[in-house]
Amino acid sequence: MVSSQEILEKTGLKSPRTLTRWHQRGVIPKPVIRTHPSGRGKMAFWPDWVLERCIRINELRKQGHTVDEAVMLIDIEQEEQKRQNLEEKPNISEILESKVLKIRREKAISLLDIFIAIIVGDLKHLISDRSLRNTIAVKFKEQKYLDLAIDYLDAGYNPVLLFDGNELEIVPDFLVSHYLSYKPTEGKSYVVLPLLSSLRKAYSKIGKELKVGSLAYPVPRIRIKQGEDLVEYDIAITGVLGFELIRKIGGKADVQDRASKETK
Repeated sequence: MVSSQEILEKTGLKSPRTLTRWHQRGVIPKPVIRTHPSGRGKMAFWPDWVLERCIRINELRKQGHTVDEAVMLIDIEQEEQKRQNLEEKPNISEILESKVLKIRREKAISLLDIFIAIIVGDLKHLISDRSLRNTIAVKFKEQKYLDLAIDYLDAGYNPVLLFDGNELEIVPDFLVSHYLSYKPTEGKSYVVLPLLSSLRKAYSKIGKELKVGSLAYPVPRIRIKQGEDLVEYDIAITGVLGFELIRKIGGKADVQDRASKETK
């Protein structure tokens, strides 16, 4: 953790009020308030990465950018860095396929096949047909979906396997509902398997630990056509039905609309 005093000293910012305004605007997270190192009074502390972010914001402000412009440029820089990291990262499928274990005198299996077998094995309670599971295993290997799943995790997204009996897809969890909504097919059903648990199990099998940082979590939201208008609602996971639709007007929840939705 880094203190407000350290941030001010290393960025050249003049007042802690600047940091207060920035976290109120969502530029940096809310601080943790702890006892001052001197034992007298209180002091704000932030995660270490906030210092680097503040330094970069201040550099961009000195170049003539507003705080909002600086934040946008930093977000672009971070996405570009993620893309470069993914391009430079070794291909995990090729690495695992090159490592072979002898399981019997005349038979060997690659670590990649072990990974895929564990993932497909987690589908047994969903797909009883062995030939379908074999189809998934072949597609998973041929299309290098393990690399895609790991890339999603490295980028902070939770990968999910979708299978309709023919086509296999790996998508971030927050796109599953969009995928099913915008690709509706009458009479078609899907198998949905979150992959994080399976991947952790596979890494553990070879004596490794899957390191996962912070993952993005979806904020449920839907749009409903009302007459000629497309109205947006937040979804609160609560209520008799397990959810409530909350329409926001001017940044505040429309309580009347919420109540009417609950009674329908």
